[in-house]
Amino acid sequence: MIVRVVPPRCRPHPMKVRPVPRTQRHSGGARHARKRRLWPRIVAWTAGGLVVALGIGVGSVALKLQGNLQTAPLTAGTALPKEADEKQSHDALDILVIGSDSRDADNAAYGDDDGGRRSDALMLVHIAKDDARIDVLQIPRDTLTQLPACEDTGSGAYAGGYGMINSALMYGESCSVAAVQDLTGVNIEHFISIDFVGFKTMVQAIDGLPICLPEAMQDSYAGLDLPAGEQVLDGEQALSLARTRHAVGDGSDLARLGNQQKVMAALMQKITSAEVLTRPDRLVNLLDAITKSLTVDSGLGSIGNLSSLAARVASVKNSDITFVAMPAAAAPTDPNRVVPTEAAQAIFTNIAADAPLKIEGEEGADDSATADPSASATPSDEPSVATTTPVLVLNGTMTQGLATSTSTELTEAGFVSGGVGDAAVSEKTQLLITDTAEARATAEALVKKMGYDLEPVVDANASGVTLVIGDDIDEITTPVASEEAVEAEASTADANLCG
Repeated sequence: MIVRVVPPRCRPHPMKVRPVPRTQRHSGGARHARKRRLWPRIVAWTAGGLVVALGIGVGSVALKLQGNLQTAPLTAGTALPKEADEKQSHDALDILVIGSDSRDADNAAYGDDDGGRRSDALMLVHIAKDDARIDVLQIPRDTLTQLPACEDTGSGAYAGGYGMINSALMYGESCSVAAVQDLTGVNIEHFISIDFVGFKTMVQAIDGLPICLPEAMQDSYAGLDLPAGEQVLDGEQALSLARTRHAVGDGSDLARLGNQQKVMAALMQKITSAEVLTRPDRLVNLLDAITKSLTVDSGLGSIGNLSSLAARVASVKNSDITFVAMPAAAAPTDPNRVVPTEAAQAIFTNIAADAPLKIEGEEGADDSATADPSASATPSDEPSVATTTPVLVLNGTMTQGLATSTSTELTEAGFVSGGVGDAAVSEKTQLLITDTAEARATAEALVKKMGYDLEPVVDANASGVTLVIGDDIDEITTPVASEEAVEAEASTADANLCG
């Protein structure tokens, strides 16, 4: 019930992300860290190019680009984003960017049609309030999670179940949105999706992709045969390099992330260069190619809205754009798949809370991160006065196990359990207390710790502190950024890409 929600190119500069709860290292972070500046930066530049095109008064071009865009539903029935007030231009914004491996129609050449689309890249892009920063979280496509049920939005209905998160796209972009929303607890307001052919066409539109390989690469499965050294790749070659598994590492999804990063970074450099921006023909061709391959939700389904999004992204300095790979560990049921660690859950929380990620680089380390742990005060085994009153949790919803999971979370947060039980179904969550200073202090601490928008109510029948969970619990819960730190592989957009 209560969900606490919330690139390096050749030589990445790993950093420690210090924003969230429960310290846990991610030993596989180095490989995860490589795939950072992928689709979000390309899409952002794309929209920026739209601004340029519109700015020079190319009305007919704007109409053509608008006609290229495709839209799809954002929501899929059972896992809807929370209702929210109308977004203002300065509010925090969360966007899911999907790189689709659709193999139907024009994409059929890129592998056997094994049942529909899957996400080849999955990035959660968080634009902070007032455009103070951008955090980009890469979610490994092989992440195992409980997928939500999705209604039919044109790709069939899905009953839900445990599986790889990339498979949600088989039932539409809205199902991917629901899956990532359930995984992270972050309310997603928009999505942007682009497929293989779109990527290839982008490269063709800019007359190829300059790249440098330290060694030759061959992969018969991906149709890849490239020499070492500097070269210009056509669209097909660039796509093959980005997708190859067998030419790198152990052939796993994680092993190919370095090449994907190199391809995307090279693409970004090319399309933001004067070679493209000062050539109207190339610029228009690129915008035409990209918009033909984009699928967005209706909220982004206009050139004007995409341009507004681009303006927000463009206003953020590269040093304030952080790329973080989701900390993951081998899944207990399948060592070839991954699951998010407690550190990942902590990162989800801070993203949802719009809390900045405190990054410690190789230089200028935060004193608190390097201080001798023995210098810290040893916490007392005795609970504080604010949490001494037992908290009874009653479930007033139809969701089974909600009282137990909530009570467990409260206990982990330092509160004393007063037991669990059921209550009559209630629309409203209530916090009932006895009229004592201790009960009031506990209730106030509980509200602050859990992010509840609640006022304690004195009730003569209450036993100390009683939390009655109602149907509105999600609406009255605001994510609370943790003060504890975790380590994760991260870098910023101004990092030295080639070392």
